[in-house]
Amino acid sequence: MAKKKSKKSMGIGSLFLIALLVFAAFGTGAYLYNTKFRGVSGTPELTRPQNQAPLVDVNEEKKVTIFVPEVTSKEFYLKPMTRTGEAKGDILDVAVETLLATNLEEGEIGALIPKGTRLLSPVKVSKGIATVNLSKEFIDNFSGGTNQEALTVNSIAHTVVKNSGGKVKGVQILVEGKTVETLGGDSDLTTPINVGSTMLKPGN
Repeated sequence: MAKKKSKKSMGIGSLFLIALLVFAAFGTGAYLYNTKFRGVSGTPELTRPQNQAPLVDVNEEKKVTIFVPEVTSKEFYLKPMTRTGEAKGDILDVAVETLLATNLEEGEIGALIPKGTRLLSPVKVSKGIATVNLSKEFIDNFSGGTNQEALTVNSIAHTVVKNSGGKVKGVQILVEGKTVETLGGDSDLTTPINVGSTMLKPGN
């Protein structure tokens, strides 16, 4: 009878050991599943689909054409210049902002735009007319005469038209959201400026 009791005790111990091994294996499998497929915290990991393009920086750089003055002893005119600016919106906004930034430079280029002039709102285009709304410094800090005024307003108009891809034919300049008659010269700023070859360097 003692021999039979020994066999019965060994059978129970074996069953307990097997159950323990099965439980451990199950726990290990669940852990690997959670860490590999659901993340350590148990929350599914968010992955970008293989075909999805990477996010684009909204401040990517764009090349624009601006018009700046060239002055000689006999004449003055505007010539195109390629610059790189940061895109904060439409290409026209970048072009105008790049032109306005020339007032930080030296020489004739730096004297083109009155100091402190800012673009107050995005350039709007309707029926071929672009509206450029500038800050009050555009008038307050203008100190040139008729020739300087002609260079300044036409540089803005040519810059907008050139970068519009043919969508803009004329440019209306506003100051603080309102039309102004002139900067102090002979230009009429109450109506859109229509550009052609006006004041452009021959060949441009």
